[in-house]
Amino acid sequence: MTDRELRDDFIRSSQKELLQTILHEIPGNTLGDWKDTLESVLFLLFRHTELYRGSLRLLVTDSPDIQVKMYPEGTFLVSSALLDYIDITVYENAAESSRRIRNLDAEREALLVPFLAIEAAHFALDQPFTKYKRITEKKAGSANPAMYTDEEIFKADSMALVLMELAEFSSGSYINWLKTLGKIAKDKEVYPEFSDYLRSFPAPESRLAAIEAERKNIENITGEFSSVLTSLRTATAFSESAAGLAALQESYPHSSFIMRLNALILHQEWFFNLTFENQFLQTFFPVAQDFSPYRNAMIALAKQNTARESQHTLIKNQNTIPGNVRIYNAALDAYKNALEIYTDPAFSSSYAMLLARKGTEADRNNALSIAENAAAQEAGSHSIIARTNYATLLFLMEADSSRAYLLLENLVSIASSESVQSRVLITEGFPGDFRDILLNQALMMRMQGNVVRLNEKLSALEKMSIPENVKSTPIRFIAPGDNTDELLIRWGQPSEIVYNYYTEKWMYPSLAADIFAIPEDKTKRTGKITLIKLKTGSPISPAGNIRTGDSRADFESVFGSPLYQAGDSRIYLKDGNRYAVLYLAGKIRQIIISR
Repeated sequence: MTDRELRDDFIRSSQKELLQTILHEIPGNTLGDWKDTLESVLFLLFRHTELYRGSLRLLVTDSPDIQVKMYPEGTFLVSSALLDYIDITVYENAAESSRRIRNLDAEREALLVPFLAIEAAHFALDQPFTKYKRITEKKAGSANPAMYTDEEIFKADSMALVLMELAEFSSGSYINWLKTLGKIAKDKEVYPEFSDYLRSFPAPESRLAAIEAERKNIENITGEFSSVLTSLRTATAFSESAAGLAALQESYPHSSFIMRLNALILHQEWFFNLTFENQFLQTFFPVAQDFSPYRNAMIALAKQNTARESQHTLIKNQNTIPGNVRIYNAALDAYKNALEIYTDPAFSSSYAMLLARKGTEADRNNALSIAENAAAQEAGSHSIIARTNYATLLFLMEADSSRAYLLLENLVSIASSESVQSRVLITEGFPGDFRDILLNQALMMRMQGNVVRLNEKLSALEKMSIPENVKSTPIRFIAPGDNTDELLIRWGQPSEIVYNYYTEKWMYPSLAADIFAIPEDKTKRTGKITLIKLKTGSPISPAGNIRTGDSRADFESVFGSPLYQAGDSRIYLKDGNRYAVLYLAGKIRQIIISR
């Protein structure tokens, strides 16, 4: 059997197992606060890390044994025994400390995350399929092909630590978890629910020793992944990130996570190095972007208010690949490799946008078909990536320009609505930027010479920006636009500065805050602050004594209603600042302040 056939067989086999498991499902509406906690942790591990944006369903089963498992079609199983164990542990700990009583949710989350992170790591490394393939082929030398090998577990442990840091959990809780498992393993009679769970892993002491031996390497790998995510979120340093991913591939040769990131990095590197006239319209990437250095230039292009002489200059009749052909082909290959492992509508549609520029009619038609199917699969979800890309491609190929505009108009209504519900329990998030829908509409109208509609969209975009003559309000004495010399005076030395060619990340863990800056010019050693990021537990208030952890209602009592959505966040404008707020379970998880 080919790997593709084996994967299909793997999914069918898993679905049969799920049919039995689902008989013991506990309805979500009976889970109480656990539903919010589970959803939030899974969102951060899978969406916030950009590990996976596809269908992800939570399944909690009534079972006396500890069970945690992710199925290949996107079901994430957690047993009631695990939730009961965590609740008992939290309340026993709370009895010993009044401080812990005040923060039960955080205690519960810290105990839960490692159990889920190791499963997310298996998924990131494609280990479930490797194990299934080993079982199917009955490879010689495998003592028990139905079990992960020790080496696979050690690799997964290292990836779990990486994912926890990327999701902004403390990786220290993973070490504490392994130590606790070691104690439980020595007292199995007290914890019978752990019996089968512990048998599926090497001894916790072995895992801790492996982590300690690789600690420095794990720190370096985490830094590489963090730099890649920064590159995607700021649309900068693509070449450096591509080189970093090539190095990471050597450590994790079968990682679907790396394949996904590599495809997106190469695609963005190729796309954003095209002239703005050759980009035509914005491509929507399935990544939560914090900042785009290119959007204002595209808006300026739309403002030129000049129709093209004819539409033959769009992609319909192109017979060559524009831009850097080497990077284009590398991006195309990277997508194909990633799509062999899994698909999701947003990622497939991003691939379609790339494929459509290959320069042949057959590839364009194939791309349109892929984009149409992806858009249909995405219908009813929170994400708008696939549907926006499909509308964009309809216009670029001149297949149905009027329908393309109307599809985007419908998405404007959907994305403006607070009543949008995901069709899966774990929301896909909103990785795109609402403004780019309006921008693509404006560019369409520019190309068609429809000045009235063009001006309508430009006016709507203008209302979503901060006037240049309005000064930013300082946050703890620092404002976007200040230089890093001022930051040093006001906040002191950071614990670490992470550099790539275009950006600097100044880290202040005692404030649970990061500052992002770009060089002011090549002759100055100071940087200009672009983003202030307040993370969970930050004591810094943006205004009105509001902090992370507060409710959305509290935030909006000070900042009003959001103007639009972008990068999984709601966006507010106030006093010269743009506030991007990530809410999980109705509470503030993160605030990013910019212009």
